[in-house]
Amino acid sequence: MLAVDLPFVEANFLTYLIAQASQVSALVTVPEAGKGFQPLCAIYRRDFREVAEQALKKKKNKIDSLFSDVETRVISEPEMTRMGFSAKMFQNLNTPEEFSKAELSFNESGP
Repeated sequence: MLAVDLPFVEANFLTYLIAQASQVSALVTVPEAGKGFQPLCAIYRRDFREVAEQALKKKKNKIDSLFSDVETRVISEPEMTRMGFSAKMFQNLNTPEEFSKAELSFNESGP
């Protein structure tokens, strides 16, 4: 899953994320950076669908609260850094102002 408001997520990171997910049996492979999980840039196996559906029926709408209920492979920020990725890539953009600010920052230093 990749949210459309994460324009700085690197293709190389997605390749790394997929590779990590393919090496484990975890239902979820998710990066953790900044203030927490990045559930909109994660790998979810099909079997996670039932867990999510059951949670939605119970009005539990926060997906990352389900991670403790299933086997989850967390890609920590230190791991990302070791692999040459910056947590800045998870900066989401929802307004024209956020886009302009990020564009300036990106042009100055990269994501």
